Amino acid sequence: MAEKHEEIIIKKIIKKGGGGHHGGAWKVAYADFVSALVCLFIVLWIMGQSENVKSSVAAYFNNPIGDTESSANQDISDQKEDDAFVLTATKEKIEKALQALPFAEKIIDQIKVELLEESGLGEVKKKAVRVEFKDTEGIEFFKSGSEAPTPEFKNLLSAVVKELVNLPCRVTIEGYTDAKPILNKGDFSNWNLSFSRANEVRKMMMVEGLNPHQIMEIRSYADNRLAEPGNPESPRNRRVSLLILLK
Repeated sequence: MAEKHEEIIIKKIIKKGGGGHHGGAWKVAYADFVSALVCLFIVLWIMGQSENVKSSVAAYFNNPIGDTESSANQDISDQKEDDAFVLTATKEKIEKALQALPFAEKIIDQIKVELLEESGLGEVKKKAVRVEFKDTEGIEFFKSGSEAPTPEFKNLLSAVVKELVNLPCRVTIEGYTDAKPILNKGDFSNWNLSFSRANEVRKMMMVEGLNPHQIMEIRSYADNRLAEPGNPESPRNRRVSLLILLK
């Protein structure tokens, strides 16, 4: 039986307002997403540490002003698969938690992206994280019908890969499309398009320094598994996901 991996899902928080691509809205979306990525990699790092370190950090977030010593001694390795602790990530809380660890300065120096006041994290479980790059009305990662990534997506992916190359992990790349039919391209379908997008991501990640052996597989879902089933042609359905498995 295949090993069951649990995942975290990091979601972009889009603040409404601004003037679309030519205004400031996409910059806010970009900043929010980078903030979430920074939180993600802090969590990834914590997950790769010893049980004592993970217990200490978990205890801090669960009881930031109380007695963490007794909580830190709890053995979290025996938790059921469905158990999870939720981290509400703020700049101050993350910095305080990491400063309590002996390697905090090194980690903080490695992550030089400024956090917004607060970013949301999903549930933290065990050894898998899924990062989704979704188009929105404020920012596009792929043009409709095209496998070519936009400069915004290239910048984000570059930031992600710089962290992944230092992690003992393997990556599965998943491509998705919206439900708009592809016209004037012969038998080129959304299946081909979703694969092409995922493969473009694979090539970019390798150019950025990811070891080819860290890439497990590429998956193509076309317009199946829509992010917005009630709106099949929504730009949010055009996306690529990275499923990151810690070794």
